[in-house]
Amino acid sequence: MNWFEMVNKATEYIENHITDDVVLEDIAKECNVSYYYFVKTFTMLTGYTLKEYIRNRRITLASYEVSNTDHRILDIAVKYGYGSNEAFSRAFKQIHGINPSDARKRAIFTYTHFPVLRYDIPKQSILSMSYEIIRDVEYALIGKNTKMHEQYGYFDDARVQQLDLIHKFKSEHPSDEMLYQVHHHLSKDFTSYDFFVGYEQSKIKQKEGLESITFIAPKAVSFLSKGLDKNLIDEIKIIIYNEWRKNGFQSDCNCEIEIVIPKPKDKVDFYYIVSIH
Repeated sequence: MNWFEMVNKATEYIENHITDDVVLEDIAKECNVSYYYFVKTFTMLTGYTLKEYIRNRRITLASYEVSNTDHRILDIAVKYGYGSNEAFSRAFKQIHGINPSDARKRAIFTYTHFPVLRYDIPKQSILSMSYEIIRDVEYALIGKNTKMHEQYGYFDDARVQQLDLIHKFKSEHPSDEMLYQVHHHLSKDFTSYDFFVGYEQSKIKQKEGLESITFIAPKAVSFLSKGLDKNLIDEIKIIIYNEWRKNGFQSDCNCEIEIVIPKPKDKVDFYYIVSIH
């Protein structure tokens, strides 16, 4: 087992014991390595001490419960290791800029999200990811639509075909407007769907051969990752689905909307909007 695998094992152990009184030495024992060398290597590879990492994960999961359950805030605080309501409120406000009681009262769902770290996902690519629960989503778009089927999962010829369609569409219909990519009418296993690429209908003149579609979602979760390496978009989507299953989010297979805004030095701001139950 190399150091990267040990970090993965450690973060898995932490996740399985996130509401327990985690003893740091026990994490090193779980990885069969010296505690002294383990804590130094963990910090070197992740950029966080073990205590910082555990705190970040606990406040992320606690924040979800504040806005998505009716559990008492004090009970949530105790569950995730905070000695008092005041200590939890301080930590919550430091991260989100608002007290948990005010966030619940005002039905605020916008939070910085700290996902489970794994060695094969560069941490600098995901730590700016935030999310927001949005309702009555409606996008009226104009563009091209085609049916897609993936035989071997997400990283196969279907993805290459999508990229070819995007490139062809941008070449035939150039515009400075934001480009939308939409997966809609998804099958339950996400392998069959319609793929749409286009612009906002109100900003583009109707052109022959283009299709107008309105995408409507009563409820959705909108993710944003700023300053992302554009080559890591697919990995971010995998993180989102793997991570948010734990929080109870379930896609209703209605639509998934992607918006990629180019930034300097091959970076992008990536918006990912998933229609949910």
